[in-house]
Amino acid sequence: MTGEPTPEPLPHLAIDREPDLAYRRRPPQAFGSSSSRSDRAHHAGDTGRLADQAKSEISATRTQSGIDPSRLLVLEFTTVDRTAREEIESRLNATVVDERIQQRGVTSHLVRSADFDEGSIPSGARVRRAQVGDIAASHKASAAQISKDLDPKEHVVVEVPPESTTGVSASLASWTKDKELLRVTVQFDTVGEVERFRREIDAYGRGEKATTVMPEVTRQKFFDAIEWIGTQSREDRTGHRLAEEGVPSQPEFALDVDLWHPGNEDGARHISNQLRALCTKHGGRVQDEMRTQSLVLARVSGNAKLLDILLGLDIVALVNLPPKLDKAHETLFDDAVGAAHIPVPTGDEPKVAIIDSGVLSGHPLLAGWVLDERDFGTTENTPSDLQGHGTQVAGLALYGDVGACLREQQWTPAVQILNGKVLEKDVRGEPSFPEGRRPERMVEEAIRYFHQHHGCRVFNLSLGARGEVYRSGGRQFAWAHVLDSLAKELDIVIVVSAGNTSPREPNGASQTAVQEAVRDGLLADESHRLVNPATAALALTVGATASSVTLFKAPALVGAPIGAPAPFSRSGPGYEAKPSQRAVKPEFAAPGGNVAWRTFAGQGQWSSDLHLGEPTTRLPQDGRFVTAASGTSFAAPKIAHVAARALHIAQDILGSPPTANTVRAMLGAASVDPPCGRDWLLDSSGAEAWEKLRLVGYGNISMERVMASSSHDVVLLAEDKLTLDHWHIYRVPVPSDFLERKGVRGLNVALALDPPVRASRKEYVATTMWFEVLKGLSHADIVKFKAALEQQKDAAGKKIPLPSMPNNHELDMRPTKEPLQWSTLQVRKKTWSRKVDLPIQDGESSPVLHILVGSQSRFPTGLEDVQSYSLAIRFWHKDPSVEVYQHLSSNVRLRPRSRARIQARG
Repeated sequence: MTGEPTPEPLPHLAIDREPDLAYRRRPPQAFGSSSSRSDRAHHAGDTGRLADQAKSEISATRTQSGIDPSRLLVLEFTTVDRTAREEIESRLNATVVDERIQQRGVTSHLVRSADFDEGSIPSGARVRRAQVGDIAASHKASAAQISKDLDPKEHVVVEVPPESTTGVSASLASWTKDKELLRVTVQFDTVGEVERFRREIDAYGRGEKATTVMPEVTRQKFFDAIEWIGTQSREDRTGHRLAEEGVPSQPEFALDVDLWHPGNEDGARHISNQLRALCTKHGGRVQDEMRTQSLVLARVSGNAKLLDILLGLDIVALVNLPPKLDKAHETLFDDAVGAAHIPVPTGDEPKVAIIDSGVLSGHPLLAGWVLDERDFGTTENTPSDLQGHGTQVAGLALYGDVGACLREQQWTPAVQILNGKVLEKDVRGEPSFPEGRRPERMVEEAIRYFHQHHGCRVFNLSLGARGEVYRSGGRQFAWAHVLDSLAKELDIVIVVSAGNTSPREPNGASQTAVQEAVRDGLLADESHRLVNPATAALALTVGATASSVTLFKAPALVGAPIGAPAPFSRSGPGYEAKPSQRAVKPEFAAPGGNVAWRTFAGQGQWSSDLHLGEPTTRLPQDGRFVTAASGTSFAAPKIAHVAARALHIAQDILGSPPTANTVRAMLGAASVDPPCGRDWLLDSSGAEAWEKLRLVGYGNISMERVMASSSHDVVLLAEDKLTLDHWHIYRVPVPSDFLERKGVRGLNVALALDPPVRASRKEYVATTMWFEVLKGLSHADIVKFKAALEQQKDAAGKKIPLPSMPNNHELDMRPTKEPLQWSTLQVRKKTWSRKVDLPIQDGESSPVLHILVGSQSRFPTGLEDVQSYSLAIRFWHKDPSVEVYQHLSSNVRLRPRSRARIQARG
């Protein structure tokens, strides 16, 4: 409120967890019930023929292309068994290089066991024991003619594939629903291993009892589940840009070629040599190469014939045209910036590396603040910015808000800039990667250099591959995977722009109708989703919000209201194995400009406007040094600026370098709703609706809340390592002032983790985590309730039923934990506008909240059996006179450094 004193900034509080819980989470169970085939001999014949056909196709194609047909053959399976991967890798001596989940409609028939005739079921059908859910489904499908009290033990279910035209005799009821299939891409080391697999199919078909490659029961389960065997199609290997733009017309052109990595160095070298020989034979050459855990990435100069051959090879995962970068809107300021006094850096400032088109280090507003600069392989042979994009990004990373500097005529840089040039100016004047280099490799080289030589831990990538749009159920992008691997290995924060899209043509009569149509289009049209590499799971992905609606040139319709998602900002979610396994992306949004719809001679188009853009630095032109630009490129560096300062602050609080997780959690806890309001984000109830999360993630970031706590707004920080499938617990006594004083108040909890990633796994992240905020329980209560998940056994080996966690003990945080569990940054919030009534458990004088943090291993990685994480807990009250800080600092379990700081304050 105007006239009130500014609250004293106080250091955030670092806290420790409570003693370990004596509990281990049950490993996850495989999905679905097992089903068997009654026609195994017939199924083996079909499966064997498919395997033979695939092997023959691979051999013929390779021989014709000059590729060794005897090594590293790649087949593809579809199966209903999620555990198939373990059998393939442990028993078939093969490597699973990719997994994806597919949906297929299956019609289920309920049949009495006594009436079931095994010889009459359709070809390709499966039979399994009925379950309680099947009886309920039959009851519903039969309009209640089938009793819901039928005994499942007396019935079977026959599952019929959609291609079947044969009915099921004695069917009591039928229902159709989507069933999950696992699409598995498998690389066999030699043709001999394929032949051994083929013999196992024959053993399955003749009902072999003896153990061959597999024991009998395992063999039956494995092959019963297989739906199809073959090879990837040419369409599967065709990248987005290549599919949309077609084969280039020039005789020689650049291609990005991804090859399956067999999992060992010898195999990867063999694959690489085969590609080089193939290119040489057909008039091409390999210009650049790098390797990830699951792919060999190459930049190839080739021709139409070579492209055609590559699309037909089993060892090829993807062929695409090199990425084109997103375009940003720009308008030059008419007025020159007056002579500004720029202070000299002390050397203690945090650092942000700008991986872009270079930075003009001699720019009057940047001079002295570019600590180091390096060209990482462009043809321009200079680290200086000749195109302009990198200099625009650098100004926002340096100052955070150039518009505020212009308004106040105070220029106070807060970070030092490291200039990593990976882009050059193309013939159209646009930023682009050099033709002979893979973007993934150039970016990796730049990140490693600045991390090694300057200890830099915050990197900004305002880059996006236009046309490489992520689709639901698709494989993670190779570039995104490289960023995730670097973020995990180096413990760094990578900030990535969400990418820009072209809004649909407006169809509303009023400005509000136009703006709503643009917003709805961002959600409805899959072509507006994130582009490569914005789906990186461990990166912070940033969308843009509109910061102005004032037009310099009228008339026009402004694309978005203030604070709303900018019309060009791409929407989430991120990596999505299936609808129930998707990551929140973008995590945040920041002001990035706006655009307007103008009509000329009856033709409309979206265009930039001087007053709608985001002010920032630019390459000097006629004495002018500042521009107004619009794009997610100019939202991302604002978040990088905050992240670098958070890193600096957290180190002072913890007394040691914080993890990147801590920085991400701090930003999450400081997130606030954009000023457009919840209604505009389709979240009128404040439930953190999925639509809001897709548009702006957790919202904007309050710099004030990142920088310091205050008496009425306090952040608790914790970082730790958790053994997989275990729990940690944090005890937080709630201040009485927070509970009793009138006014709006809230609790924000942010959890950040950095799991290992594997692009060859459908889940992608090896570990997921979750948290619950519990009320009215003691530490012992939590242990007892949560042990119910494990079902302890008594001395006789019988399970002891234990009570489950009562829902009324879980604080109603939003969103719920389920939709967030596949995200590496999870933010949940609770807001009260009336008196807070929390129960007081026995032995306590005031209410206590417990934050329960758990982990779940999704697949083995061969790494240490622990997961690093950080937690940021923010208690806030709108009334500045409310005292929260003192109570928490006196009653929570402080880490030693934080405790010493509180004592020093007296």
